[in-house]
Amino acid sequence: MYLPPEVFAAIPPLITVTWSQLCLAGGLFAMHYFLGCDTAKLKLDLSLIDESGIELWHDRIANDETTLVELLLTLAGEYGDPEDTLTAVVEATGRYHYALLDASLTAQVPCLVYNPLLTKQGIKASVRGKKTDRTDALLIARMGLRGEGRVYTGEPFAAVKSHVRSY
Repeated sequence: MYLPPEVFAAIPPLITVTWSQLCLAGGLFAMHYFLGCDTAKLKLDLSLIDESGIELWHDRIANDETTLVELLLTLAGEYGDPEDTLTAVVEATGRYHYALLDASLTAQVPCLVYNPLLTKQGIKASVRGKKTDRTDALLIARMGLRGEGRVYTGEPFAAVKSHVRSY
């Protein structure tokens, strides 16, 4: 059945969003980046991956809150455009990961925290089986990509927790 063009012109469009509006709103080209952080007492090994799991960058920095805030703000500016998102991922290792958690709250970057046993299981399951700080950071970032962990929201009793625990 043939319909003349004027019939189509009389039908109101179902979608009134243009291609450029969709691109600017982040609906089409939005990217999600994950920053995997392997923590130690004095340093952090970092690995930044995209939503495909490809490592874009890696580095090692000092484990102090001011350095981490500067890094997160820089990365959020670089990879956290309005349509893009950046999420930090860390395993709960004693108290060494607290500087990153506090820095992520300050920089307003969501941070996922998960059990370090998952990293150990991931290394065992891999073909390579080598465990270095860099491979741990990459694996931690990929754990965030898989959705492991919970979002850190801040602990109201963190200041007194260490005083009431017995060792």
